[in-house]
Amino acid sequence: MDSLLATREAPLAAIIAAVGHNAIVTDAAELDFFGQDVFSRGETPLALFRPTDIAELARGVAAATNAGVPVVPRGGGMSYTSGYLPAEAGALVVDTAGMNRILAINATDMTVVVEAGCTWASLSAALRPLGLRVPQ
Repeated sequence: MDSLLATREAPLAAIIAAVGHNAIVTDAAELDFFGQDVFSRGETPLALFRPTDIAELARGVAAATNAGVPVVPRGGGMSYTSGYLPAEAGALVVDTAGMNRILAINATDMTVVVEAGCTWASLSAALRPLGLRVPQ
């Protein structure tokens, strides 16, 4: 077995065992896309991890960390600062778009609790009927 393939398979298998196949993307075209931002290209990720809740996120990050895999969080993907690009090959990129729920809106205290993948558009839409908005 190719040594590069072996070094990729074991950590990936551990991560998949923790979160399941549905949360992991290994398609080459997807990995290529998620290895770049507006202006820059980083190293090719080991995989893309798309958690849908905090428990799944915790399991995936723990499995990656235990396997020695660097973890790179990615939000909306509109950066031009290379802030979410893998600096080394074989990192696990965490796409938080599936964690997009609004958990609480407290109109009295003017606070909200949202998951990491919540968009400004969905938050604005939820606040509008309450006569509230996010700062401009």
